[in-house]
Amino acid sequence: MTATPDMESEDNPYTELVCCDTDNATTIDWKNWQNDEYWPGDYLYGDKKVYYGHLDRQNSGLQNGPKYQNKSYETYKINRHLVMCIGGRLNMGDWGKKRATSLLVGLLRSNMGLKSGLVAFCTCAYVIEEYQDGRRAHPQVNQSERDPLVESQREELNISQSQFSSTYGKVAHRVKNRDLDLPRHDRYNIDEHLSGLDADLTNQPWKVR
Repeated sequence: MTATPDMESEDNPYTELVCCDTDNATTIDWKNWQNDEYWPGDYLYGDKKVYYGHLDRQNSGLQNGPKYQNKSYETYKINRHLVMCIGGRLNMGDWGKKRATSLLVGLLRSNMGLKSGLVAFCTCAYVIEEYQDGRRAHPQVNQSERDPLVESQREELNISQSQFSSTYGKVAHRVKNRDLDLPRHDRYNIDEHLSGLDADLTNQPWKVR
């Protein structure tokens, strides 16, 4: 975390943390604590599982104290969750999903004005088309030649061919022109286990209607 300029003064303890560090290389494993374990004294959270979960959020940069929430990082995690869900169904592999996550976050922060699920799908399709040999995912490719996983996911997410073509074009244009706003979060992928790799896409609120 980042403190005020006079943070090193002995007369000024670290009382004004203003920026959470989201690139920690450590994690606090709190999920194995039993729900019936409690601290004997007066803690902010008496339940040990809740207490260590709170510390883990602080350590990862998601939270600073009991109230401050790192909204930028929360949004990043939601967008990563989108890519992990869709990219998993598209059999993109770890590198492809990480690349798509980075692009998606930069695209959405650039205010595209489109539904996140639509942009996420088109970003995944772009990464497949550009970086995965032997797989075609471009909307202008004949549907019979397009990767069947891409086509099936387009239909499942209720994305029309015109939506696919228009949004894919916007994604490709911005990526190639480097019109992105790329934040840096979780450089060491410490909290990647929270991204929901096995999440079900059915009835997700970000499906395109």
